[in-house]
Amino acid sequence: DPNAWMAAFPWLDPKEVNEAIVQHVRDRESEYREIREEKKGSVIGARRLMLQPIDTPYYPKKRGRKMWCICSDVELRKMYIAAVKALVEQAREVYKRWKLGDYSLSYPIGLFAPARPKVAHRIGGVVSFY
Repeated sequence: DPNAWMAAFPWLDPKEVNEAIVQHVRDRESEYREIREEKKGSVIGARRLMLQPIDTPYYPKKRGRKMWCICSDVELRKMYIAAVKALVEQAREVYKRWKLGDYSLSYPIGLFAPARPKVAHRIGGVVSFY
């Protein structure tokens, strides 16, 4: 029964819901029809649709846009990106100091610290410091 899900919503009138669904489908059909008319295209047809494979692999575009965050508020997104860039710059400075041997600074919270630079080598049972 296609309306079996309506038992979970007893306050809904099944007839009104079905009419709303049909109206929504008709609206979408008219939108798609207008798009096809603008592009001078046509529907694919029942036969071609049945012959199409269902499990076609997805091949992403080679050079997609790199998204840092998805946010509809432009100002909030800009603030977030600026904060992340500042955090990365802080991490870069800490790592530069680490490479010079200054381990007094800790890596910024929220980022994974890289392996600390080696300051000693073990050669044949002898430890060499530099």
